[in-house]
Amino acid sequence: MLQGLLESLSEGLIVFDREYRYRFWNPFMEKLTGLGADQVLGRRPADLFPHIAEQGVDSMLRRAMAGRPSSRTTFLPCAGDGARRMGRRAVLSIPES
Repeated sequence: MLQGLLESLSEGLIVFDREYRYRFWNPFMEKLTGLGADQVLGRRPADLFPHIAEQGVDSMLRRAMAGRPSSRTTFLPCAGDGARRMGRRAVLSIPES
């Protein structure tokens, strides 16, 4: 049930493990980037999107893993025409129970 809910979101949802490898990539992210979950899961962001360091996304991930949520508005790569569109990235850490 939870899996179905997460996959039906009309927002991008990504889950990383402690080594910053993708563990969840919802269908919205597939449409946004043109990359399927099978191409992404188990890989690190910088392997797929080298530009994220210049946008500060890597530092956002480190802050979130340290328990300090952050967000910023950036231009996101989109599938299809290769254009980038403005989007808001919010990164937060959910403690393991």
